[in-house]
Amino acid sequence: MIPLHVPPLRDRAEDVPELTMHFINKFSKRSGKSLTISSESLIALSKRAWQGNVRELENAVERAVAFARSGDEITLDKFSDVNASNGNHKAHFPPEGMHLSSHLDQLEKEYVEEALRRSNADQAGAAEILQIPLHALRHLVNKHELK
Repeated sequence: MIPLHVPPLRDRAEDVPELTMHFINKFSKRSGKSLTISSESLIALSKRAWQGNVRELENAVERAVAFARSGDEITLDKFSDVNASNGNHKAHFPPEGMHLSSHLDQLEKEYVEEALRRSNADQAGAAEILQIPLHALRHLVNKHELK
């Protein structure tokens, strides 16, 4: 074995724009969307101290892509978790309004899917990650028809 030291992403701000573009391309391709990102967003993402490292950046970009429409420029408001970490939390609220229940259902589903992914589909582990009882997680899995 060869020990390999990789500095944390928070110490490699210059890598953030390239990584961000890689993740945008990856998730855009997967979702069939054509997206760009604003320079303001790239600057803000580069200034953030990424505690969770590259995976945290990847998750933030994946969420932003999920909420963007094809042809959109991803703006900073799509990164509510990044804004929150900078003390500027402001949820994205489209000018045309939204159906709150549907939006919350979608967020709930995404969080359950992510917890299941992180726990390798172990429901007890996912429930622990989400800090909810196992029976509540099972209800959400059934509700959102997840496997």
